[in-house]
Amino acid sequence: MDVLVGARERRLAGGPAAGWFDAIGHSYPNPDTHGDAHTDGTDAHAGPWINFLLWRRWRLGPEQQYHLGPHCHDSAANFAIALGDFSYVPGNSETAWCDFVKGSVGSTYPFELISGNHEDAVRDGQINNYIQCLPHRLTPLNSGALYGKQYYYDYPAGTPLARFINISPGLTFPDDGSYDSSAGSTRYTWVASAIDGARSAGIKYVIVSMHKYCISLVSGSCEVGADLMNLLVSKKVDLYLQAHDHAYSRSKQLALTSGCTSITPGSFNANCVVDSDNQFAYGAGTVIATVGTGGVGINSQDPSDPEAGYFSTYQGSNSNPTFGFLKFTVSPTSISAQFVRGAGGNFTDSFTIQ
Repeated sequence: MDVLVGARERRLAGGPAAGWFDAIGHSYPNPDTHGDAHTDGTDAHAGPWINFLLWRRWRLGPEQQYHLGPHCHDSAANFAIALGDFSYVPGNSETAWCDFVKGSVGSTYPFELISGNHEDAVRDGQINNYIQCLPHRLTPLNSGALYGKQYYYDYPAGTPLARFINISPGLTFPDDGSYDSSAGSTRYTWVASAIDGARSAGIKYVIVSMHKYCISLVSGSCEVGADLMNLLVSKKVDLYLQAHDHAYSRSKQLALTSGCTSITPGSFNANCVVDSDNQFAYGAGTVIATVGTGGVGINSQDPSDPEAGYFSTYQGSNSNPTFGFLKFTVSPTSISAQFVRGAGGNFTDSFTIQ
C-alpha cells in the first residue's frame, strides 16, 4: 500500500513506484507485477500493499499549476490524504478548489480530506462543502463517521493492513462546536476506542492524522492538547501525522517508559526517545511527521526549540526549504516513508518501521 500525505499543496513531483495509494485517491497498477490495483487495495498479482501520499496546503492559484496529476499518477499511489488548509482563497472557494483537484488527478481518484483551521469556520470555505465534491472513495467508513472531521477506515478490503484514523482536535465547527480531545472527553475516548478496536481486530498498523500539532520546531503551544498526544504515544500508534506548521519535521521514535510517564510540551526528556535513527522497530513506539510543504510559503524552524531533542530531521525557510510531499509504502512487513521533492531545495528524508 502506498500513500501520499501532506498539506499546503504546491509543486509536487514523484517517480515511478509500485502498487500505491495516492494522497488524492486513485489506485494504480504495480509496474513490477503488472497487477491491477483498485481502491479497495486489492491487486491481482501483488497482494495487499498500500501506497499513499500525504501533504497539506494545496493552494488554489497559479503557483499550484505544477502538473500535480502526473506526479500522483507516476507515483502509482492508491490514494492521497490532504491534511487541511486547502484553497487559501477567502469566501466560497470550495467548488473551484475541488475542480482544480479533480482536473489534476481525475474525477474519481481517492483524495481523502481532513479539515484544517482554514475550513472549520467561515474563512476559506467550509469542510462540509469540500467533502460534497471530494467524497470518501475507499473502503467503508466507521459507523457514525464524520468524514472530513472525525472518521476511520481499514485498508485494504478483506484483510486490512492498516487503520487510518483522521481527527480534528483543536478545531471548532459552526455545526458541531469545538473538538475537545482532553482526557476523558467524548472525542478522546473515541480515538482510544478506534485504536483499541484496530488492535483487537488484528490490524497490524495504526496511522493517525490531524491538521494541528502538539510538539514542533516552531514557538507556540500544543494546539491539540498534550492528553491526546500522550494517548497516541502510550498506545504506540505507528504513525502520527500532522500539519499546520508550514515546514517539514520528523521525530525520533517516541514511547512512554519508566523514565517518561508522559511527554510534556515545551520541554525535552531523553527517556521518551526509544530510537534515534531512521530504522525503527515495529511496535516499539510512535513516529511523528509534520508535513506542511505542499504550497503557500515555507516558514522557519528553530533547532534550539525546547522540543527539538525529539526530532531527527527538519527543513524550513532557514534550512534547505523544499516543497514536496511524504510518500508511504505499507506492506505486511513494514512501513517505509520518503519525502518526495517538488521544487526548491534538495532536502531528503526517509525512514522505515519494520
